[in-house]
Amino acid sequence: MPELEEARQAYEQADWTRAMALLDAAGAAATGAPGLELRAMAAYGNGDYEVAVSAWEQLYELHIREGDRVGAARAG
Repeated sequence: MPELEEARQAYEQADWTRAMALLDAAGAAATGAPGLELRAMAAYGNGDYEVAVSAWEQLYELHIREGDRVGAARAG
């Protein structure tokens, strides 16, 4: 997803605040599995543990709804 690529690059450069801002701006593109996982990791890096846990919980629920137990286990 091109909407997430810039956020992923910011995350990889340890610019977690910018990654979070880009994810917020990405809208619906950030609500899929790749966006939620990136949000969880960026929030964790930024020290925002509540947002990180919330994103991981949403990712877990998404994988469960899709029947992806392996993905859910990784998110949980």
